[in-house]
Amino acid sequence: MYSNFVKKLEKLNPDIFDPDWIDRTLEPEEALLDLKRKHPELDIGLKEKEQIEGFREFLDEIGITNERLQNMIAMEDSPLSEDELNQLAYILQMRSEHAQKTDMALKAPLAKDVRTWIANPNRVDIKTVDQ
Repeated sequence: MYSNFVKKLEKLNPDIFDPDWIDRTLEPEEALLDLKRKHPELDIGLKEKEQIEGFREFLDEIGITNERLQNMIAMEDSPLSEDELNQLAYILQMRSEHAQKTDMALKAPLAKDVRTWIANPNRVDIKTVDQ
């Protein structure tokens, strides 16, 4: 089964795929999504809808449940790293109720992208989250 998995990925990505990237402790579907998260340039053979659903499930699991924020993350020019996504989830979970209410008023300057908001969640607002 593993060899078929590797052959499929090598066929889809002849110039860039490295079999060492596969986490063999995961089930095949989980391993595919893990590869796509860590190496977004890979073609893993899933239909786009399945990729989006898998990405949303991953974001939900780590605590990023706001669908508009998920869309914004997906549309970033350069994909956010797993560390950045975990940091974003942590910030969202740790924000006080007062901070959330203040942000709802959009009193701070708007961040131009998700990374700017991650770096300064108390100094800038992000329209998809803070409204």
